[in-house]
Amino acid sequence: MRRFAGALAASLLVFQSGNVSSYAAAVGPSSTAAAVVETAVPAAAAGAVESLPSCPIGDMAGLFGGNEDEGPEPFTLYGTNQKMYSIEQLDGEKVLSRSRGFTVDTCVSAVDEAMESPEFQGLSTGDKLRLGSNLLCKRSTGPDLKPACSSSCKAACSAALDAEAAKQLANSGLQLSPADRQRLLRSCTRQCNYGCIGSGKTHDFVTPSRR
Repeated sequence: MRRFAGALAASLLVFQSGNVSSYAAAVGPSSTAAAVVETAVPAAAAGAVESLPSCPIGDMAGLFGGNEDEGPEPFTLYGTNQKMYSIEQLDGEKVLSRSRGFTVDTCVSAVDEAMESPEFQGLSTGDKLRLGSNLLCKRSTGPDLKPACSSSCKAACSAALDAEAAKQLANSGLQLSPADRQRLLRSCTRQCNYGCIGSGKTHDFVTPSRR
């Protein structure tokens, strides 16, 4: 147990030293639809995602039906989103101009149930996010907040689910059923939107595959 705690602490120090990749999104103020940009974040670069306060988790019972032994290993999606009350016109990392609108960045990763030790449970949601597998981020921009939140949240949740499903299929040969994936996608997107459209600039969310 002490070895695990020491290794986990060392891992966190490595994650905290990285930087999330910059996005290049250019959407004019006259646009009526949210534009989405995908960024796959390497594990060593995930430290720039902040640890944020958690929000209440909605009713997510029964996301996996049937015999648990016949389905993939249970997992939890940990995510965070950050919003900015402007749209930046970028040239690489240089900001050329800013226009009115909203920019929403959402990052999601998956953590298998086997990793959910007591020590892991004591971590913040942001740290759990950084330690999860296949951390993926999506940026959405637009003139209205709700569409920008919805696009960013759904795209990030969908990408994280696809990555986790592919990993489990490769490791065990077991697949996430289309019905289970759809229920998880709805739940993840709902939890993400819950805080995104509210007050504040940052929000954490958690979506377990089962209660």
